[in-house]
Amino acid sequence: MTFAHILSADIKKLSKTSFFLIHLLVPIAVAVVFTIYTAITLYKTQALVIAYFQVIAIAFPVIAAIISSLVIDQEMDAGDGYYILSAPSRIKVLSSKLLIMICAGLFSSLLTGICFGTSLMVIRGASIVLLSQCMISSIIIWACTIFLYIFQTLL
Repeated sequence: MTFAHILSADIKKLSKTSFFLIHLLVPIAVAVVFTIYTAITLYKTQALVIAYFQVIAIAFPVIAAIISSLVIDQEMDAGDGYYILSAPSRIKVLSSKLLIMICAGLFSSLLTGICFGTSLMVIRGASIVLLSQCMISSIIIWACTIFLYIFQTLL
């Protein structure tokens, strides 16, 4: 079985769960809440960006742990982990799951950075430089959680 087949099967299995919905709705919801807060507060824009990414940096590892547990529990519920344990290449199976989680985490992280940065541009008249700072901050936070995805999955 090739890695592409394993990856495709994992995507199909995860599409039947809330995995992709979580990665789409949570970043949008967080950005909307902070956008509303941005509209009613008098804090400086830079202070709001710092506060936003502090919250994201705290919440992202927790969500990564929940997502990893969701993915592995799906395998455990489907047959007590028989597929992982009996696969010809466990490394391919786990790598497939990790790749999906890491890519979905990157998408989620970038989405939240884009949504919040764009809202700052609209509400506060922030520059495009601030949007790029939001993107860079999102990538840094995502990169720091890659280890957590790996550790939690292997655990």
